[in-house]
Amino acid sequence: MLGIFRIFVMANEIATTKMKKIKDSSYLKYSNMAFQILGAIALGTWIGTKLDAYMGNRTPYATAGLALLGTLIGLYAALHDLIFPKK
Repeated sequence: MLGIFRIFVMANEIATTKMKKIKDSSYLKYSNMAFQILGAIALGTWIGTKLDAYMGNRTPYATAGLALLGTLIGLYAALHDLIFPKK
């Protein structure tokens, strides 16, 4: 009787460990997508700010444009990873 209980406990621990690995990997996948989008937006904004300062623009057109471009690039990369997952 005790042997059957040990087998049941071990099987439960193995199943729990596998489920945790699956849950952790999906968490990491989606958090990576968020950081990818934020990084693209931040890089576009930073380059736009430097470009506006270099060109002496009163209105930050380059900052706005490159921030929007960074947003689009980040969303494209995240959606591409979501639709075509890496194996």
